[in-house]
Amino acid sequence: ADSTAANNAGWTPVYAAARNGHLDVVKFLVDKGADITVADNAGWTPVNAASSCGHPEVVKFLLDKGADITAANNVGCTPVYAAAYNGHLEVVKFLVNNGADITVADNAGWTPVNAASSCGHPEVVKFLLDKGADITAANNVGCTPVYAAADNGHLDVVKFLVDKGADITAAKIAGCTLVYAAAYNGHLEVVKFLVDKGAGITVADNAGWTPVNAASYCGHLEVVKFLLDKGADFTAATKAGWTLVYAAAYNGHLDVVKFLVDKGADSTAANNAGWTPVYAAASNGHLEVVKFLVDKGVDVAAASNNGWTPVNAAASNGRLDVVKFLVNKGADIKLANNAGRTPVNSAASNGHLEVVKFLVGKGADSTAANSAGWTPVYAAARNGHLDVVKFLVDKGADITAANNAGWTPVYAAASNGHLDVVKFLVDKGADSTAANNAGWTPVYAAASNGHLEVVKFLVDKGADITAANNAGWTPVNAASSYGHLEVVKFLVDKGADIKLANNAGRTPVNAATSNGHLAVVKFLVDKGADVTAANNAGCTPVNAASSCGYLEVAKFLVDKGAGIMAANNAGWTPV
Repeated sequence: ADSTAANNAGWTPVYAAARNGHLDVVKFLVDKGADITVADNAGWTPVNAASSCGHPEVVKFLLDKGADITAANNVGCTPVYAAAYNGHLEVVKFLVNNGADITVADNAGWTPVNAASSCGHPEVVKFLLDKGADITAANNVGCTPVYAAADNGHLDVVKFLVDKGADITAAKIAGCTLVYAAAYNGHLEVVKFLVDKGAGITVADNAGWTPVNAASYCGHLEVVKFLLDKGADFTAATKAGWTLVYAAAYNGHLDVVKFLVDKGADSTAANNAGWTPVYAAASNGHLEVVKFLVDKGVDVAAASNNGWTPVNAAASNGRLDVVKFLVNKGADIKLANNAGRTPVNSAASNGHLEVVKFLVGKGADSTAANSAGWTPVYAAARNGHLDVVKFLVDKGADITAANNAGWTPVYAAASNGHLDVVKFLVDKGADSTAANNAGWTPVYAAASNGHLEVVKFLVDKGADITAANNAGWTPVNAASSYGHLEVVKFLVDKGADIKLANNAGRTPVNAATSNGHLAVVKFLVDKGADVTAANNAGCTPVNAASSCGYLEVAKFLVDKGAGIMAANNAGWTPV
């Protein structure tokens, strides 16, 4: 049997035995010539694995046999780091006593003492500090050992490090202090200890978040209570204008919201975007918070800076229960935002069928268009929401209604590759030849975006593959320009004229060349495209390829007879 054969993760037999602490097996395999320096796919050698899993006798044996005590895995984790991270004190001691460098950091800047602090191994932390580990060593984002311990709620480690002189005011690069980290993660006892030691509870991070903001956001009620009792600013808002009650409402922390409101927090205070707490709760589907705030008298019609009301936000995100509650409380379902988007339009655009049904059942206008002319059926078709499209059509939606740019629902669906929607609309009588204001037909739009199956369907339904837009671009020209080879092949097989130029004189091969689509260029040339045909500016395909730096395209064209000295109207040759 091959004693060196590795599994799919790169584990050799000696690695597996070392990882699991089977010393006798390790000895046997090493005596048989097993290579103890071979690493697995993640860069872990047997000594790394044994250190990580806490097998001191295996570690000793491997080092005696020449294993590299400094070997790091793919993320820079050395044996002593791995042992410290997992709290294996005896292994750490052995490695350090045998010369392991406790100052070497992994790729993220974490030293062994950072790792041990983060994972709550006080005895390892004590040993490393006694051996000279730097208590101030910060990782790449500024996280010191005491910060790591506070962040993860390891009170005993925090106390020890503070007693050893760790700076409780030290902040990460983002400005987060120890007390902020502990508050954010709900570690009340750590927060209490740090505050008792003088940690500043009003110090904000770079985004303006104080510890009490963070605790409110994460729903840690007891931490919020403690910090407020200690004098934290009840009205503190972040730089984005998020107050305590807003942050709690945003994440649905009803108990925190209740506590803050009962304490007198302004339940109507909006953030910089004009979002009130009830808006935030509605947008994120926190019904109980919405109910509480409404019962407290907040205005369900209060709009954000963009004109979005809570019911519009809830509808947009598919929060049916919230929509129902708000409507029952008098929310106006016809009120549009600044872009003219009503709740039913928002719900249709995002495919929330049940919300659409409810709103239409309550009298919402299913034909109302936004400022860009998007009706609900258009919005649903554009985004491929077939079930919503079907419902709206059954309710009488106009499938021919175009937006301000002349895009009909079938055009929008074709442009975005929603074949099932295209089929449904065409079956319902939608005009598959109707062009938008720029002269783009559905088949042109589908070809331009590489939606082969849509192109095939439309052509089978009689779409004109020679119809050009206002700039003279045909579907094959557009598909060539964007490198959609399979679409180009299909259109050519269906009789598309590959020599037909647009208004600027660009043929499909010129268009493909200009964008470096070698496969399309080869296909068109094989089909007889003229490699010398110049556009209105006198630019031939090889001029275009050279100008744009497409070497392989230029080589191919020259091999096919393109003239390398042909100049455009400005006298520019390919060279």
